[in-house]
Amino acid sequence: MRISPDPLAVEAIKQWSSDRPRDDDEDIVGELIETLAARSLAPMEWTLPEWRSQHGSEPTLILALRNPEALLTAERLLGDELNGTCGHYVGVRSWKHLCSTSYSEDRGGHVPSLRSSGFDRVRSTLPLSRKWLDATRGSGRIYGDPGPLAWRCADQILAGPPWIDALYRAGFGLWCWEECSGAPGWALIARDGNGLPWPEVEFSLNTESRWEEFWSAASELESLAGRMRGERG
Repeated sequence: MRISPDPLAVEAIKQWSSDRPRDDDEDIVGELIETLAARSLAPMEWTLPEWRSQHGSEPTLILALRNPEALLTAERLLGDELNGTCGHYVGVRSWKHLCSTSYSEDRGGHVPSLRSSGFDRVRSTLPLSRKWLDATRGSGRIYGDPGPLAWRCADQILAGPPWIDALYRAGFGLWCWEECSGAPGWALIARDGNGLPWPEVEFSLNTESRWEEFWSAASELESLAGRMRGERG
């Protein structure tokens, strides 16, 4: 999970930053979005105060705006899935904010649903590779456990519907930010730095051996069927 910067957006942000008065602290994000929209890098509806107010801190939103197309893709994917459900979108939140939120792990592995609760819980039954576990250790430490939030992201990707995979590939995570009486609030999660590695499943020698036995048996059956057809001919 990592937002890859769009070079055009990054250049626009640099130009905006260099042209902007240093002592002007008024509506920084609003000005930035208007700059991106003027260059057709962001939709005009993002310039509305209602859109900006739903998101978390300014630094988090500025991070997401380094790739407006990815953010737009993630919002549309989530919006399409929330259509008809009792859930709603609460904007972009940071990974750091997520890690500091009490009981956030309890809502990990949730995905939007048409059920009355507004969500389903998904859990992957596939064993995660030791390499991936080591790489994510401590990435979302909470209650003394190593990396539980990263593991819940893996549950969503490996056991959730295909659109979840597409959302993560756009660079954003998904979290049930507000789990309240059949009206869950869903946040897109933005992470700076190196992000989280893509989940890898442990592929044991026993599993590989079983596949080799399967394909060997299938090949023998195909060969036998061919001989039988030849004899009949």
